[in-house]
Amino acid sequence: MHGGEGGGPVKEYEINVTEARMKFAGVLNTAAYEGGRVLIARRGAIICAVISFNELNRLRALPPEPDPQAEAERFWQEGKRALEEKLQRLAAERAAQREAEEARRKADEPTDVAERG
Repeated sequence: MHGGEGGGPVKEYEINVTEARMKFAGVLNTAAYEGGRVLIARRGAIICAVISFNELNRLRALPPEPDPQAEAERFWQEGKRALEEKLQRLAAERAAQREAEEARRKADEPTDVAERG
């Protein structure tokens, strides 16, 4: 539970739609003055909540939740970029190795005909 109006624990009450309709003033008073959350259910499933204006402002001040699709795309792009960078590094390392091997071969080759025979 989160802090209520006075920083204490928040009380949550669950009632069904019919009861909420009959006790609407009490539902409002519970949320507005007691800082409680009144959860309203239809056929056993919670469909909404009545909260105080202070609680609403607290919720509005929270940072927005990231969009899962946008997050997945961002992670995909980061992974793709990291993989491309690694592949470029590996290709550069292989090219450097080939150049070094070629330079060693040339250095080991005889330079004139007399050395060959």
